[in-house]
Amino acid sequence: MEADSVKFYKPGAFHHVRWMSKAIYSLKIYIFRDIFEVDRALQQSLLDICLFIVFVYVPFRFTAPLAASAPYQDLNFVKTVHQYKTIDKKLSEAVLHKFKNHLWYLNAEAAALAFFDPNIPIFMKHKMIEALKCHEDMDFDYPKRYVVNSDSEIINLQKRDIYFFINSNSSKYFDPFNINKKFLECDVEKWSTNDDYLEGLDIVNNLQVINDVAERAVQLTQDYINILTTKEDQKHYLIQVVREYKDTYHNATKSCLTTKRD
Repeated sequence: MEADSVKFYKPGAFHHVRWMSKAIYSLKIYIFRDIFEVDRALQQSLLDICLFIVFVYVPFRFTAPLAASAPYQDLNFVKTVHQYKTIDKKLSEAVLHKFKNHLWYLNAEAAALAFFDPNIPIFMKHKMIEALKCHEDMDFDYPKRYVVNSDSEIINLQKRDIYFFINSNSSKYFDPFNINKKFLECDVEKWSTNDDYLEGLDIVNNLQVINDVAERAVQLTQDYINILTTKEDQKHYLIQVVREYKDTYHNATKSCLTTKRD
């Protein structure tokens, strides 16, 4: 690639919901720190955040849209950020403080997605199968949802593997998607050729990660409404009108509207 074909644009406006834009701008500003005349203190702060972005954030961000990887990803992300204390204790603690309230997939039912995660070793999936025999109401150390309230609990989380979050309720996650659970009775090594498993894998691979989609929907909604009106009561009314229209016309698309006008 020729140097002339690569272009960098100056940092512009960004939405506070989407942290990725801040990450990109931080990298840009640090790369061109001499042009921006950034002082040494700010340079060091930028370097700290850039190191975290490159070595921690980006690897997990690339696989964030994969629903099957979500439980294992959440667990490994917490472990990685905790280990990052050896490099930057202040940054590590700040990220853990924020992320500990967002362990959405570390509960018995959602953790069932991990059965379709190709990154989880076979021996660990064997332990997940064994964990399915544990009932939530029994005296087992299997939580309904893992909540982190202290540093000691974060430290304890370092010792956990994904099968810790599996129990008898985990299999309920397959029911809404009509995934046949018979593959759980087969040997894990044979799942790759099992029709029920492959069908379930296809369903899970097509699941959209709600948080990412929701953020985009919120931004789109805000942009759309602010163009039409600035009055709060009218904004609320407009959302209700759109919701009612969507409920009435389920299959309405832009192409349908264009055809009707023609």
